Amino acid sequence: VYLYHPASDVFTHINQKTKEGKTMDNWVSAIVGDTQGNIWVIIPDQGIFRYKDNELYFYEISNRRQFKQESPNCICVRENGEVWIGFWGLGICRYNPQNDSFEQIVEDRDGRPLVGKNINSICEYGDWLIMAANEGELIKYNTNSIFVDYAHTPDAVENVLKSAQE
Repeated sequence: VYLYHPASDVFTHINQKTKEGKTMDNWVSAIVGDTQGNIWVIIPDQGIFRYKDNELYFYEISNRRQFKQESPNCICVRENGEVWIGFWGLGICRYNPQNDSFEQIVEDRDGRPLVGKNINSICEYGDWLIMAANEGELIKYNTNSIFVDYAHTPDAVENVLKSAQE
């Protein structure tokens, strides 16, 4: 992973290690910055990394032995600064900056599950997170009312999310 410095037109390799000795050394599915100056990097075969002020932090959410079925895949930074991660198999997680940890959301207030879905893409639309699942579903999650709604749309998943992100 490289950091671009537009003023000097230079790329710098982020090669720091976390306190645990972890490095970013596999394929990257998503990179995004947030309002607090963090750079979030999703590496499905490793986990979630956060880079800030020349320090690298690592968050392992799932069981390492289950990475092919339970891995982070996509990220959304909302306008209010919330950071959400979409997973294959584990639903979604929200970053809690006070605890420097992620909170897993496995179901909505009525018990409708988010676990077991392979979430490929996630974006914000007002109070909603809109997610495209590998199973041909669009999933809407209201972050205020903790409500999930599903739409089975195998042909429209990719196009709808691209439109919502624009």
